[in-house]
Amino acid sequence: MRYKIKSVNGSDKKVNKSEQKCKKSERKKLPFTSFHCLSLLFTVSITFFHFLSLSFASGTGTTAGVTLLSCVGVRQMAMGNCGSSLGGDIYSMFYNPALIADLEKKQLSTFFETGLSNDYKASVVYGLPIQSSKKVGMAFGISHLNGGEMEINYVDGTSRDVTSQSDFLSILGWGGYWSKNVSIGYNLKYLSTKLIEDYSSSAIAFDMGIQLKSKNEKLKIGLSGQNYGTSLKYRSETESLPFLVRSGISYHFPLPTSHFLLLTIDGFYIMKEKNVYSSAGLEYSISEKYFLRGGIKIMPERYEFTLGAGFRFSQKYSLDWATELSELNNPHNVSFSVKF
Repeated sequence: MRYKIKSVNGSDKKVNKSEQKCKKSERKKLPFTSFHCLSLLFTVSITFFHFLSLSFASGTGTTAGVTLLSCVGVRQMAMGNCGSSLGGDIYSMFYNPALIADLEKKQLSTFFETGLSNDYKASVVYGLPIQSSKKVGMAFGISHLNGGEMEINYVDGTSRDVTSQSDFLSILGWGGYWSKNVSIGYNLKYLSTKLIEDYSSSAIAFDMGIQLKSKNEKLKIGLSGQNYGTSLKYRSETESLPFLVRSGISYHFPLPTSHFLLLTIDGFYIMKEKNVYSSAGLEYSISEKYFLRGGIKIMPERYEFTLGAGFRFSQKYSLDWATELSELNNPHNVSFSVKF
């Protein structure tokens, strides 16, 4: 009997040891559980934007508010207009507000672009990190589009020169980390537009975005829904904003001797127009100081190549340039940024 009692106790000890092993294995599996949570959040976001797309996809048509579709970030322009997953740049807020959470310092950036017929675009953006238990950032920007002058001829034989289009876009953004490798963000936009100096209108729009990172932060995935808001009304004509879903993925390849290569694929889908715009780009950097960039934009009826370069000096200032190799226009885009 004593022997049996000892054997039972021994088996109990073995059971206890096996339970401890199970608990340890469960602890080791916690990262997988977190990954499943991220996957669930990503799936819910896709479902949300898909629901919105169904509500707007009643028929093919055109949208107003082209300023909301204009490229703004010079770095993103040079890489084929990829920006959904490119953090560390304040102009990323125009592509995915979740990337605002990656701001590590205060940043002030300006942008300028010239076109063919005296038209131009310009913007100023300011962003800063916010002291919090988690990484959080805020940004504010103002963008202006001037369509250049055009001549209007009247029936009575008179004529006058007017500005074809003048748009002002104000944007306020917030981004923060929901967990270690997941950030979310929101933008609130106000668009004021005037056509041929006679037809004025305004609208309010909302953006929402999410960013997922791998453990080593080399792989990044971005998803955003943009321009969900009110319509533009020109007297008796009402036109909807270009509501779209944008997504992208990027991977950072470390190379020998402080060289890096960043590859990215991006695209967006305009709901009402039912058009898909895709792009791909790369960035080659040397010592995080010199940058060469290139990309391609694939549109429904044509494609265009893009080129660009960047230079960072004093770890504080940066100068970027980009252009499009287009048969219609070769705009030159320049931006200057200060981090402090």
